[in-house]
Amino acid sequence: TGHPIDSSSSIMQPSRQLTARLPGYAALLRRVGQQSSAPSVSAAAAVSSQQQQNQRLGPLAEQAAPSRCPLPGNVAPAAAAGLDPVSAASAARQTQTASAGDGTLELTARPCPNQLRRDLVSLLGAEAPVSSSMNVITLAHRTRNDMSGWSTQVQEEREELTEQFVAAAAHLCRRLRAAGYWCDFIDPTSGRPMESSGGTDALFETDERYRSLGFDIEDLGCCKVIMHAAWGARVFVGALFTNAPVDHPLLVGLAASA
Repeated sequence: TGHPIDSSSSIMQPSRQLTARLPGYAALLRRVGQQSSAPSVSAAAAVSSQQQQNQRLGPLAEQAAPSRCPLPGNVAPAAAAGLDPVSAASAARQTQTASAGDGTLELTARPCPNQLRRDLVSLLGAEAPVSSSMNVITLAHRTRNDMSGWSTQVQEEREELTEQFVAAAAHLCRRLRAAGYWCDFIDPTSGRPMESSGGTDALFETDERYRSLGFDIEDLGCCKVIMHAAWGARVFVGALFTNAPVDHPLLVGLAASA
């Protein structure tokens, strides 16, 4: 059976485990972004220089606007503005989902359990630093639909949450890599790591090894379904692997702001 989850606190650290509850993937993207470093002095100087140039040009400033902002109102597409188009589009949809109050995201970071640790090379590939202290971050999103059955609504919600998970996990991985750590996440559609070469193994949502991460796997005869201790079959789960410590400021900050 799965381990009960204490929802009375947004931060738990038994056995170096950290758990945070957030309104949804949009909140995760927003809070990770809020913890980014301040603009560099050179970047601030560039902005100041551009502002001074615009003042000198007066009405001609708009005509001299960079081609990276070609849309009316001096607006740039997400890619031109330096944003991940997938993350930007997903965040816009996720804001509506979060504001509607129909989703809760539970982030849990814990040391990689032995049941998974012995399979890390075959799952993540030889380039993964499996000899170092590897931790697992699970993102469990409460769903509107019972995921133990199939319907058009279930399929659509699963596809939506898959896209949102990929955007959020990729953003979190980028931040941890920028801090000097290794990080990758499992593609929910293939069970294989998204960016690493991977090995011969795969980790699907209904894999029995998810039991070691605090979930139940229920065999319905025709199929299996992952079960959350509080939400039952109304859950969508994704996983990330990293050698960043559980008490890394980025993760602790997410829990503290939840």
